[in-house]
Amino acid sequence: MKNDSAHERLRKLGASEAVVAGGLGGLVKKWEATAQAIADGYDLDLDSYLNDLDARQFLELLIKDLPTESGQYLARIRAADSLVKRSTKPSPCVWGEAKEGWTPEDNWWYFVVPKKASRELLDELQRSGTDFSV
Repeated sequence: MKNDSAHERLRKLGASEAVVAGGLGGLVKKWEATAQAIADGYDLDLDSYLNDLDARQFLELLIKDLPTESGQYLARIRAADSLVKRSTKPSPCVWGEAKEGWTPEDNWWYFVVPKKASRELLDELQRSGTDFSV
């Protein structure tokens, strides 16, 4: 299998079997789809948003741990990142409390919310105590 290292690493990181099966290429496609959904107007709930952002976190870990395998995807990841950055606004960590080591600089995807978001997502963020109006 081409991405054996990526699959092994994802498994060790606790990714779901669906994420492991999709491997690095699957995560890139998911992030690209998420970026487009955010740009178009994110219409899902908070759990879905957190799940989509976790895919970007897995990508970041694979970029650092497997630079050779991930290198072929960097341009696509960066293009999706750029689209997300243009389509979001700063926020406190959407998980509530940032996990140890997460920062708005290094894990920026956890510190932004869509400019165009569903009422459900906005309501859930507000109930969670996240001040998304920053």
